[in-house]
Formats: sequence, structure tokens, C-alpha cells
Amino acid sequence: MAKKKKSIAKPSVERTEHTNNYWKCLLNRTDTPFNGEALKHECRIGIYGWRKKFLYILIILIAALVVLNAALTLWIISVLNFSMNGLANMRVDSDGLTLNGNAFIDDHLFATSISSRKDQSLRLISEDNITLIARSSSDGKVANKISIGNSRLRAISNDFRINGRDGRLLFGVNEDKVTVATDTLQVDNLSGLRFSRSIQTPLIQAMGHSDLKLISPERRVSLLAPISIAMESRLGDVSAISLKDLRLKSKQGKITLESKDIQFRNLHLAIPTQTARHQFSSNVYQLCVCADSGKMTAEGRRSEVILLDGRRVELIIQPKLFAGDLFDIVSSHFNLKEKEYFGLAFLDETCQYSWLNLDKRVLEHEYAKKHTHEKLILHFLVKYFVESITQLNDTASVELFYLQAKSLVANEVIQVYADTVFLLSALVLQSTHGDYVNEEKVIEEYKELRGQSRGHAIVKYMSIIEKQPTYGVHFYEIKDKTGIPYWLGLSYKGINQFDYNDRRIPRRNFQWKQLENLYFREKKFSIEVRDPKRVVHTLSSINLYENAIEESIDTFDDLSTAITDPTTQ
Repeated sequence: MAKKKKSIAKPSVERTEHTNNYWKCLLNRTDTPFNGEALKHECRIGIYGWRKKFLYILIILIAALVVLNAALTLWIISVLNFSMNGLANMRVDSDGLTLNGNAFIDDHLFATSISSRKDQSLRLISEDNITLIARSSSDGKVANKISIGNSRLRAISNDFRINGRDGRLLFGVNEDKVTVATDTLQVDNLSGLRFSRSIQTPLIQAMGHSDLKLISPERRVSLLAPISIAMESRLGDVSAISLKDLRLKSKQGKITLESKDIQFRNLHLAIPTQTARHQFSSNVYQLCVCADSGKMTAEGRRSEVILLDGRRVELIIQPKLFAGDLFDIVSSHFNLKEKEYFGLAFLDETCQYSWLNLDKRVLEHEYAKKHTHEKLILHFLVKYFVESITQLNDTASVELFYLQAKSLVANEVIQVYADTVFLLSALVLQSTHGDYVNEEKVIEEYKELRGQSRGHAIVKYMSIIEKQPTYGVHFYEIKDKTGIPYWLGLSYKGINQFDYNDRRIPRRNFQWKQLENLYFREKKFSIEVRDPKRVVHTLSSINLYENAIEESIDTFDDLSTAITDPTTQ
């Protein structure tokens, strides 16, 4: 019996037959209504069995991988802080690399330029040190190096320079010399400037209102010159102090002491027990030499005159010295021309200034008689104020008015408002130190005054002070008839009455043209006002003496130009 051969059909033929059978099954059912469920069972179509399960599993795995990939992508973006501009705070553009936050460099950093944003600072911070190296482009060797470490700063360079904003050299160091190209080399530390060897310079000059000291703590100071040596102080003193002897020796010439006033301080005082028979003029200063000891003694009383800039002038006042002569002696130190605005005064027991009568001897004043065993302290002050400093012809007088006004504002005698204090302080700084160049923290008012000269600052200061209600007012403590205390203010404008606890704005104001008569007797001060009702105001005052004090300092500034400048008017 012959074996039947197995029919092996190819997949393509099987799929074709399956499709044909599907269409035949569909066409044979035209006699019955179309039923999808029946057709599904009778005519089998689609993927069935394990193939269908595998397909579903594959689709689920692909969807899970897509979701996981999207989640990881979002997590990486969140952790690394990606943005449209770049990675985190870092942005890469055509200009370079921009960092908005802190950058930590673990190794070397190579860059041609490192800069900060506008109006922001650039900080380089290191736990150990910061080293900046510049190499030569030809051989690659180190050309310049700056190392900033713990409490040290080292620089390696053949030529070290510091230039100003305008490109001008300010400081330079090389193997041959050290150059300081500024107008002035100023040393502000307490120990001064020390040199281990000699120094050669054409000029050694102290700053204004400061002392110049040449000190050798263990050896000596020698000043040598082939022709001459000149020591000059235009605003202050020249002092030579020695622990032992001080010798002035001229081998071929002579020693000349040339001055309008020559003072010998700390001399022994010779107080006579009786009045001398011979009368000397008030401008004669007597020195006596003791026969046994050879010591020189000065007859008189020790006194001290405090000037407006804080300096003190020590004098020996003779019993017959008039206050006017003493005033001329003090004012002659400053070459003062307008003396009529100034005077001498002393503080009495009530801490009020009492002016010296220039036609009376100094030691005959009541204060000098009560304090015979004390040093007589006098003050050189402005007595008569003017409405505007433009009425002054001498720049020295303007300087003194400025110093007096500055002192009165500091002591709250001239009351100013809070916003005006800042501007006045800035003007004081501008007149004292010039332009303020510190970039860390600048007072706004002071910063706006940059470029103004010292004279303009002083005139601007005085123009503000002259507008204050208490400018030029001398205050005296008084009481009315009922015993209520007040302050009586005398000025060039008139007589003002202030509350005892508030001297900012006057309670009453009597101009000079309104006054008809003034009466002062036995500590009672009466004002008769020009009024139809003839109201008489009676006040009790401790003292109302006319006085003034003056000081003058040579100024090298353009005060004359500043006074007439239209911008200061």
C-alpha cells in the first residue's frame, strides 16, 4: 500500500488560502442577516494565541521604557538645572562663558579674561592662596606672578607699576628705583615713616594742621647740606626738643632770633611783694637774671589763649598789660587785618563767655582777680558776626568765621535740622581732605561735592550757616519778673528771646530798628520797644559784657575766588 505523501504548504500559500476562505465564508452568508458575533466565530480573523499575548507584553514594555526615559530626563534637567540659556547658572555664548553664581575651581583655570557684571564686585576666594601667573608667549617661562596667601602678598615682576584712572603713573618699582609720582607722599600711621639708611629729597613737608617730626629713637638725626638748610612751617610750629642740652652754634657767623614776639616759657616767676617804683609801658616785657644762680625769670602771670583751630598759645601777662595790647599780640600771629570782628573772652562760673574790655588791664578784670592762683585761660573768638561773609575783605577773617561756625554747630549753639547736618558735615570733609576717593562706602552728600576746592566748600558751608536762625547769636541766661528762665540772644539783627529748653527758633524777636532805648543796671536789663503802647520788657541777666575773640591762619586756598564765584552766592 503506497504511503501518502505529506502536503507541505508554504506560509504564503497558507495565508492566501486563509484569506480566500474568509471571503468565501463571507459571501456564502448573504442569505442570512449580517451578525458580527457569528461571523467572528465562523470566519476566524486577526492574531490569536501566544502571538497576541507576546504583542501585548512587547507594547507594555515599550511604554514603560518611554515613561522611564521621560522621568529620567526630567530628573536630570531638574538636578543639573538646565534652562534655555544653558546649564544651571552657566551660559555659553559668543562672548564666552558666563556664571551667575559661585564657581569652584578644583584644578587649574586658563582664561584670557575674567570680569564681573557691571556695578558688581569680583571675588576670588581660596582656602590656601591665590596665584596669578603670566607666561611669556615666546618661551613659556613665568614673566609675572602674584601670590596672595595667608597674611602675605608676593609679586614677582621686573617692573611693578600702579597707574591712576587717567593712565598717569602713581607708584613704580624696579631693580633700579622706587618711584612715587603723586604730588604728596602721605604717611598716616602713628610710628611714621622709617628709613634704615640715608634719604635724599629736596622737600619734607607736613600736611596742613599737622606736625612734622624727625625722630631717631636710639641714634642721632643729621641734616647736611653744602650751602644751607631751611626749615619753614607756614601754618604751624617748628619744635626742637632735646632730653639733655640743646646747642645752637655758628662757627663763623652769628645766631639771629628774628620775630615780632620772642617767648621764653617755663621761666621762674618773680612775684614782687610791693609795687615797683618805676612804671613801665604795657608793651614792655621784663626779664631778670638772678645774680647767684644766673636763671632768667619773667615777672607776670601765666596765661593761655585758646585759638579757634584748637591750638593754645602760652603767654606771661604782666600786671600792667592792657587787654587791647594782648589782643594785638595774639592777632599779630595771624596777620589779621579785620580785627574789629574779633575779641578775647573767658568762661565765667556760669560757663558763659565774658568779653575783655580792651581799654582795661587784663589782670584787673573781675575773673582774673577771683582766680589769682590759677592759670588764666582766655579764648580767641568771633565777637561780631556779619550777615554774609561776602562783606569780609580778608580771607583770614573768612577762615576764622568758618572755624567759629563749625564749632558752634558741633556744640549745638547754632541749631540746625537733621537733613542739613549731613550736608554741613560733607562740606567740612571736602574743605579738610579734598575729594573723597574711597569706593567702598561713600557718604552721598560728600560724594556729590567731588571736584570742589577748599575755598568753595568753606563759602558753601558759611552760606548755609548764615541762613540758620541762631547764626551770629550770643546767648545769655536770663529770668523774667516771675523767675521763669529764658535765653537772651544778641546778634547783628537784634535781640531775641528763646525758650530755655529750645534755642532753635526765637520766641520773640526785636530788631534794632524797633528798639527805642536799652537799660542795664544792677543785673536788670530793660528793652523799650518803639510802640504806641510803650511796652517795656524787663529781664534779669547774669552778665552782658561786650566781647570778641579772634584767630587768623594763613590760607593758601582760593577763598577770594570762591567768595565772588556766582555758584556760591
